[in-house]
Amino acid sequence: MDARQVTVLGFGAVRDVLGAERLVWALPEGTRVQDLLESLERTYPTLHAHRSRLAYAVNAQWSNLDSVLKDGDELALLSPVSGG
Repeated sequence: MDARQVTVLGFGAVRDVLGAERLVWALPEGTRVQDLLESLERTYPTLHAHRSRLAYAVNAQWSNLDSVLKDGDELALLSPVSGG
């Protein structure tokens, strides 16, 4: 299997967990959003606490956990924000 590079964009609390706004992550062909999240959680275990509240966008289009990522895709991990 060839490795694919996906750019992970973290927003809100996710950015704090990742320690960066943008990461480049290499994963095998056929990787889904769910798989990438599991891989990220092995490196950033506190990300798991945010998963139930995350929204996902692949290349600026709302997505879900079963979406397959392609080489060069951008995955945005969006956590809810509050304000007033």
